[in-house]
Amino acid sequence: MLKLTCSFCFSSVLLLSLIQSAFAVPIDGRNWMQVSDTVNFTYNNLATGPCDVVTGACSGVASNHLATSIDLTGWVWASSSDVADLFEYLTGAPAGTFDVNATNYPGAAGDSWGADVIDIDSGGPDAGLFAASGIFSSNDYWIAGLTRTIINGDTDRSYIRSSGGHSSAVVGNPHGFNTARSHTGLWLYQPSSVSEPSALLLLLSSMIFLGLRKQKSRRTIGYAHNLNNLSERI
Repeated sequence: MLKLTCSFCFSSVLLLSLIQSAFAVPIDGRNWMQVSDTVNFTYNNLATGPCDVVTGACSGVASNHLATSIDLTGWVWASSSDVADLFEYLTGAPAGTFDVNATNYPGAAGDSWGADVIDIDSGGPDAGLFAASGIFSSNDYWIAGLTRTIINGDTDRSYIRSSGGHSSAVVGNPHGFNTARSHTGLWLYQPSSVSEPSALLLLLSSMIFLGLRKQKSRRTIGYAHNLNNLSERI
């Protein structure tokens, strides 16, 4: 009975974990939360609440001025360095490109990689990338999020923008500690310790185990019932 209960608990927790990360963006060993899911939150909403500004580790619920709450347990609030690594991966920029604050890469006409990073059709993430957190016109989209890093007395708002047929990425853009924006969210991620196929395989195996246990239990009960009938006849 204990094994059955534990197996059921494991299945439930694993299924919940898969559901929670269904819309995360798996990139280079990390599952990034959709920035668009955390707009209207401020630096202080996290720094004075569930997240450690030194390690970035979060545990608990963050709430904002709109009475919106989100459980960040198990997530890590990214630093500007974390986002710089992410942007280098997404843009193909050389290592160290975003070491200088407010670096704009590349910001030149004809650079269209932003269209491959930002989902602009409002139909959900394309190819596992980010939904736009801000839409300013029919050809101007961005993903803007706050990191936990302090730069020149303000928090860092790092963003990728696709506008007018060219793209840019910025790390180190200053933003007020208690300033909320409807187009600015948060950069949060989880380490990708178990791949989704592996997790699904574990869940399937656990469900098969439960089914076999249930069938075995039914057979045992049926066998005992038959023995009782036989003894009564004797």
